[in-house]
Amino acid sequence: MVYVVVLSYHAPADLQRCLTSVLATQYPAARWRVVVVDNDAQPETQAVLRTYGDRLDVVVEPVNRGYAGGMNVGIRHALTRGAEYVVVLNQDTTVDPHWLARLVAAAESDPRIAAAQARVMLGADTDTVNSIGNHIHVFGFGFAGGHREPWHILRTQLSGYPYPEVTYPSGAAVLFRATALRAVGFPCATHRGVAAQGMEALEFFDEDFFLYHEDLDLGVRFWLQGWRCVLVPQAVVQHYYEFTRSMTKLHWIERNRILFLLENLRWRTIVLLAPAMLVAESVHAILALRGGWWNAKKQAWRAIGTRAHWGMFRAHRAAKQSRRTMRDRDIVCRWTTSIRNQEMPNRFMERVGDPLVRCWWRVVRPMIRW
Repeated sequence: MVYVVVLSYHAPADLQRCLTSVLATQYPAARWRVVVVDNDAQPETQAVLRTYGDRLDVVVEPVNRGYAGGMNVGIRHALTRGAEYVVVLNQDTTVDPHWLARLVAAAESDPRIAAAQARVMLGADTDTVNSIGNHIHVFGFGFAGGHREPWHILRTQLSGYPYPEVTYPSGAAVLFRATALRAVGFPCATHRGVAAQGMEALEFFDEDFFLYHEDLDLGVRFWLQGWRCVLVPQAVVQHYYEFTRSMTKLHWIERNRILFLLENLRWRTIVLLAPAMLVAESVHAILALRGGWWNAKKQAWRAIGTRAHWGMFRAHRAAKQSRRTMRDRDIVCRWTTSIRNQEMPNRFMERVGDPLVRCWWRVVRPMIRW
């Protein structure tokens, strides 16, 4: 049984376009079900959902639980009903009719595949890519692979690889194996402010991340347990993505990339990376001052450094470290030293920063033997 989880948040027109597309999927009706989690439910989105009747499972969340918390609600709903696979899908997407069958076929080709990402295209453009699997920069930044590159060129590069491996799958459109989710899920202390038990006690996406990089964190946790993450080029999803440079977004990206490194890497690796990270943070702070987003940067540091957050950080780090079976060297070998084709290019970083980081990484990476 496959459950497709769509997270709704204050966009009734996007949600209607998405659900109309998803419900036209060509897949045996008895073998799949759509779940909509209505985050911070509003009358407008509830009106849209009522038009679909019993074709959907609707879970109403009265508050905004973020991407991570909202998707976890849908994942728990699916797993408690016997799902073998759970697909998470952004509300600002549409899908090709055979997308789901192709994702399932990929997952069933290898029991070690934990995550199978669709080929995510940029809106209605049939040749411009949004993501063909995401990358991780050595300083913790996650970014979309192939973003704004032409598919007809990337397709030739991927020929011969039916399901190429990816560093981590984009949370815009990805299928997860239920057994892998249960394996990497870790207990949270409370749910909706009360003691959590059973399935309600498990987090899959780390809810402390709230927005951004929660898919990066989950993808790396799969790899650190010996699972695989792959791209399914034959499964096509259109993502009507619009870049926004908001202070909120920059805050969560800055905060969560540091949390990701601190919670998932061994302390020895963190110590080894620390000198370069401190230099990079200093340069980044200067760029933030010049770019007008210093407050977002400062708030990210403050959020991590507050004593109130230390208890959660220690608990999440301990839970993630206890579940891993692979070495740091097995995951950092997939990381990159440059960020390409993104919405905020910086010539200084491209011409000066990237070459310096590349040289440093050539020296440091072989030292990570654990």
